[in-house]
Amino acid sequence: MEKIEYIFNPDHYRMFLGQLGTVENCQMESAFQSKLGMENSPKERQLVLDRLDTLCQQVSHNRRRARIVRMWHGYRKNILLNLLSDGFATLGFLDDGW
Repeated sequence: MEKIEYIFNPDHYRMFLGQLGTVENCQMESAFQSKLGMENSPKERQLVLDRLDTLCQQVSHNRRRARIVRMWHGYRKNILLNLLSDGFATLGFLDDGW
C-alpha cells in the first residue's frame, strides 16, 4: 500500500448518521430478518453471518443496533477528485448474491 488518505465531509457524515437510523428501523421489520430456512445455501449464509458478527465485535464503538464493520475501499487515482467531491456511487443493479 502506497498511501492512505482520510477524508471527512460533514455533509456525508450527517447523511451517514441518517442512514444508520434507517437501517436500525429496518432491522426491526420481519422483511429484513434472516430466513435461513428459505435460503438455497443456508449453511454458507450462516457462515457469512457468523463472519460478519465476528468482524462487528472487533469494532469497539458498536453501541447502536446497526453494527459497523471496518472496511477499506480502493480507488483509481484518476477518479479521486470525483470521489472527494461526490462520494461513492450507488450502483443501480443487483448481482446474483444475497
